[in-house]
This record gives sequence, C-alpha cells and structure tokens, in this order.
Amino acid sequence: MKMTTLGDEEVPRCGRDEVSLWPREHGAYFQLLLPLGAVFASTIFDVGAFMLALSTVCFFFAHEPAVLLLGHRGSRARGASGGRARRLLGMLAGSGCCCGLWGLSLEGSEVRRSAGLVALAGVCCLLLAWRRWERRIWGGVLVSVTLSMCALPVGLASGIAATPLLYGLGVWTAGQLLLSMLARSVVYVRRDGTVMLQLLTLLSAVLVGALVVWWGHPFLSALTSARDLCLLFGVTGGLIGVWRPRKPRRMGWVLATSSALGTILLARHFLEA
Repeated sequence: MKMTTLGDEEVPRCGRDEVSLWPREHGAYFQLLLPLGAVFASTIFDVGAFMLALSTVCFFFAHEPAVLLLGHRGSRARGASGGRARRLLGMLAGSGCCCGLWGLSLEGSEVRRSAGLVALAGVCCLLLAWRRWERRIWGGVLVSVTLSMCALPVGLASGIAATPLLYGLGVWTAGQLLLSMLARSVVYVRRDGTVMLQLLTLLSAVLVGALVVWWGHPFLSALTSARDLCLLFGVTGGLIGVWRPRKPRRMGWVLATSSALGTILLARHFLEA
C-alpha cells in the first residue's frame, strides 16, 4: 500500500480520451479525512473550523489537476484533459483560498500560526511533486505528515487544547507511517531497505517515547485513549511483522481496521481533553 496520492504512474480513464482528475490513492483520503472527522466528531460545530477544513479539502483535490498540467501524467493526458484540468484547478484553488481566508478571519492568532505552518508544508509538498521527488521515502513521509497535520488548525479552531491535540495527531501520524511502511516492506520488494529499516526504527522509538511522555505527563496521563492509541499501533505493527500478509487485500483490511479503531480512539482522546 502506498502512502500518498503523489507520483502514481498509471492514469485512469474516465472517458474515451479524457482522464480522471480525482486523487487516486485511497490511503491519502484516510490520512486527510479521518483526523478531520475525529476533530468534528468530538467538538461542537464551529464555522471557522469548518471553513478551514473545507479549504484543506479543496487544495487536496486540486493536486491531481495541478500535476496533470505540469505534464506528470504524460503529454497525451495533458492534451486531452488540459482545459478541464485548468478550469477545475482554478475553481478549487479559488474556493480553497476564499474558504481559508474566511475561516482565518474568524479565528485567533494561534490558529493562524498553525495554519501558516500547514500551508508552508503544503508548498513543500507541491515542490516535491514538481520535482517528482514525492515517490522517494522521505518525500512520502513529508506528504503523510502534512496530510495528517491539516487537522491541527481545525482542532485549535474547534476549541481543543494545543497539548492533547498535538500529542494525539503526533501519535496518529507516527502510527500510520509505521504501519504503512511495514506494509510496503512486506508486500513490495524495496531496494532501499536500509532507509526503510532506519525509518521503522525511528517511528517505533517515537511511539515508545509517546508512551513514556504519556506516563510522565501530569495532564496526558489522565487521557487513557492516548495510551490506547499508542498500544493499538504497536500491536498492529507487531501483527503485521509476525503474520506478514503478502496479499494486498489482506494487508488493506488490516490497515483499514487499524485506521477505523484509531479514529475512534483519536476522537475519544479529543473528548477526554
């Protein structure tokens, strides 16, 4: 299972000559929408937070038209669907900017700073796509972190305290990356195994460190869902490592189940905060 929406080789057809302009990697939908869903499921509706989330979704769907216009889907696809992609990109980018500015106008400086950091990370992801570096491991890591952290300004705007919000999203992001890389190392043969092993070790250490922080923090230690979230990703990672399901469908079910349970625990964590 791939981690991001970026850098796919095949171009699905939606007609005789035109190509689909929908993001085609299912994992990226989960990485973006599940943390946002956890935030909205655990907080009272806020107009500013909703507009920020809508802006994020608009920019997410603008990715595929942008890479097609850059020529990364081939000259034939660009010639067949370039006009449609240009119109869709303009509509989505304009809508994203309007919704984002509207949401930021309703929120305070803390939300604006966090949105600026997420926007900066998004620009870096766009540069990765332009240079075709998003398929490299570290490029995929940056894209995955950016997608998950899009929930940061939305959570702050919804009234979640910064410490539990950052902790929950950090554990979620590290856990999702750990499981995704484990899946790739099991299902797909990788030539860059040394880098993969280093990242797996780092992410495992992050989860262990998160448990240590939870244990010693006077506020976080009262939030049992944070501990359960760490344990969920750890147990699922151990299951993948021992069972090693090489069929993509089986691996997909394992990751989907883990993501669904993780979303529930993340929402409970935000409620407890």
